[in-house]
Amino acid sequence: MLKKFLLCLAFCASFVSAQAQTTTDDEAINKLIADETTYFYNRQYKMWASCYVQSDYLRWTCAEPELFLNAQGWEQLSTMINNYMTENATPVNFKIVRTAQTITYNGNVAWVGFKALLVTDLGESNWNEFRLLEKNKEGAWQIAYMNSIKLVAK
Repeated sequence: MLKKFLLCLAFCASFVSAQAQTTTDDEAINKLIADETTYFYNRQYKMWASCYVQSDYLRWTCAEPELFLNAQGWEQLSTMINNYMTENATPVNFKIVRTAQTITYNGNVAWVGFKALLVTDLGESNWNEFRLLEKNKEGAWQIAYMNSIKLVAK
């Protein structure tokens, strides 16, 4: 009987630990996504770059009705965004509201989906967003895949 009790106690403790870890990961992921957006609109290239896996397998896509941007690998993305921030150096005032977020984990990988309402001086727009994140050796989450699709009003 004592063995069953201890086994049950160990199971419950591992469940509580896993829940705490998920909460910690959720918070870190939400912070990463918020920071990446802030660094982008504030034109803080080095801080923005720290949010991404800097590898050949990185993928990044932004689709709008009037524009389609795609980068395969860190070198291509880095050059594209660095040039963009240099040519558009003035920070942009923005507000973003994320809703309908889902996070699914598989070890050190997380799939994150959400809807976003972005408000800037140019107006507001709705987006469907997806991120594939991985936890690096230091335990920090980074973006390995970013997909952002601007929704068109009907």
